[in-house]
Amino acid sequence: MKKRRFFFLSFCLGYLFSCTPKADADAIPLLTPAEGETISIVSDGVKSYLCLQDAQKEADYLSKWSGTPFCDSQATSFSWKAKASGTYRVRFSTAKDLSNACTYLIEGNTLEEYTAFVPGERYYWQVEMGEMTDGAFVTHQKSKVGTFLVEENSLRPIGIEGAWNVRDIGGWKNEKGERVAYQKIYRGSRLNASENRHAFLGNGESVFHSLAIQTEIDLRTPEADDSGQSQGIMPNIQYCKAPILAYNYIFPDFSDPEHARVYEEKTGDSLRSIFRVLGTESSYPIYFHCNAGADRTGTLAYLIEGLLGVSEEDLVRDFELTSFSRSGKRWRSAIDSESKTFDPSGVMQNDNLNYVAFGKMNAYMKEKYGTASGNLKEAIENYLTQEFSIPLSQIETMRCLLLPAKK
Repeated sequence: MKKRRFFFLSFCLGYLFSCTPKADADAIPLLTPAEGETISIVSDGVKSYLCLQDAQKEADYLSKWSGTPFCDSQATSFSWKAKASGTYRVRFSTAKDLSNACTYLIEGNTLEEYTAFVPGERYYWQVEMGEMTDGAFVTHQKSKVGTFLVEENSLRPIGIEGAWNVRDIGGWKNEKGERVAYQKIYRGSRLNASENRHAFLGNGESVFHSLAIQTEIDLRTPEADDSGQSQGIMPNIQYCKAPILAYNYIFPDFSDPEHARVYEEKTGDSLRSIFRVLGTESSYPIYFHCNAGADRTGTLAYLIEGLLGVSEEDLVRDFELTSFSRSGKRWRSAIDSESKTFDPSGVMQNDNLNYVAFGKMNAYMKEKYGTASGNLKEAIENYLTQEFSIPLSQIETMRCLLLPAKK
């Protein structure tokens, strides 16, 4: 009799537990990307531009597509099958256990843009459905941990909601085939809305936080166009205010009387401050910016990438990529209406609104500071060391930090 009771009790307990809902580790099926898939983070619009090798075709493409924000975010799309309404937490990490994950909270079952994936890296991701309770996310359902690979390429745009034209300057190759390191220096637009209050929207703060920025270099002029920013946009970020103007403004003998444009003496002090930061390992990762992330930012990017040996062709490409952002068109020169290609002036715009002269700056750098070899890297090095006494040791330290093959 006891044996029968024991059997009946065991059967009932077994039935009871079999009917109790279990925490399902795969309650939310992941749809795209497929498991193990290789994805691209560069939009087709940018890829089309980067593939062009003819100046006339490049001019035509820029004329048609400048102002289209191909480069303000990564071309990614993630989706999953939603089984219930609620808030979804999506986490991405290079670690299988999702430690140090970049996290997104959204409504719905798709996530597009505003991501910061690194080319060549493998990522793991998971989706959870739940709710925020007392500032913490409580999970009700979750997916398995999926994985995907990011395609290797020379460009890493980064989508930060509330900022724009944000790019990692890593990925470009120099004359020796060395690839500039990713996750070291970023360029982009301003980060503040007013004074020291950040402008991030949505998941922008989470994406910026994932970059682990240690130093912010602000190229804007105090009490003129910096909206009053006086410290790093996030706590514990070193802040370097180093105002410069763009293009030929950086040369001591520059003068454009027609538009009252002249060299400013603050340039030397600012460049010395910037290269002290660039020549200090603990400064990295670094984010440098002006307002639009176009002119002053483009000028500093030209100096840094040129010193690393990035080709003139790629320096032009990196500069003109700004045209595919909210910042608007930035071309190496004006486009001649008859020939439909870039004119020889090197000046895209010179009026009371703006001065955009990338081609003219590059030509003058080689003419004034170049050597018989015609090497742009040497010309920029001469400019910095001769005009402003910037120590060559700082430049070499920067090269060692940004060109891993040199370590």
